[in-house]
Amino acid sequence: MKITTELLHRRAIHAHLERGQTQETVAHNYGVHLTTFQRWLSHYRKTGSYAAKTRGHKKRSLSEEHIKLVEKYIDKKADITLEEIKEKLPVSVCLMTIHRAVKQLGFNYKKNSTCGGTRMR
Repeated sequence: MKITTELLHRRAIHAHLERGQTQETVAHNYGVHLTTFQRWLSHYRKTGSYAAKTRGHKKRSLSEEHIKLVEKYIDKKADITLEEIKEKLPVSVCLMTIHRAVKQLGFNYKKNSTCGGTRMR
């Protein structure tokens, strides 16, 4: 998927609104899919802006401060569960998010011979 410029959006929308070209013609002439042009047009009508919407990932659920808290909880109690960590954190996140944070910190779960579990780093 190529990244388009604000100028391309402006020209395409201008061709449709000012010159009266159909949406299909504009999309074909500017080398974009019809649905893409319709999204540009909808965005322009809602905001009045030709700029593309921002791209990228959503903001992380756990900040560095929260990840340090997770590490602190594990250091205090080696066999703490993900549910217990979730209850202690000041933010609401799913268990998978906590699992990823624990994994990122280098901790893993290992069963011992007594069928219990120990956490190792």
